[in-house]
Amino acid sequence: MEELIRTQFKNHTILRLPNVVGHAPNPHTLCNYIRDRILAGETINVHVKACRYLMGVDRVSASCIPLLTDAFSRGKTLNVCYDQPVSVPDLVAVMEHILNKKAVIREVNSGSCYEVDNREFKQHWLVNRHTPWPGADEWPRMLAKYYGDPMVSTG
Repeated sequence: MEELIRTQFKNHTILRLPNVVGHAPNPHTLCNYIRDRILAGETINVHVKACRYLMGVDRVSASCIPLLTDAFSRGKTLNVCYDQPVSVPDLVAVMEHILNKKAVIREVNSGSCYEVDNREFKQHWLVNRHTPWPGADEWPRMLAKYYGDPMVSTG
């Protein structure tokens, strides 16, 4: 699909998003799935070698809208994410803490972690956002923002 867009539209902008975290009724997003399994006391298969890039929906929106209107992005494919991925075991552990409930975990010795080249996105952020680049410890606070309120649960 990306290649079709590149060949058909010279001034395209393709934004590759991370796992977006926020208030949403979709039970199939990664964080909603983990939250719902923990609250229901259901088993979560945790792929111990897996990691994912996370970003709050507010930051995605604030970052992507300018990218879609800025000439900087024309003709580019940008990876919209922070520098460090989050390991899935760490993600589950933080969700346990936020929800104050222990997860039922089945560890699976699989998964993969990967690096994403976000240099152009980061450059645009630092020049245009006028806010500091989030540190590696940002994601637990972001999860607490969206999942710390017990009224957030859809389960």
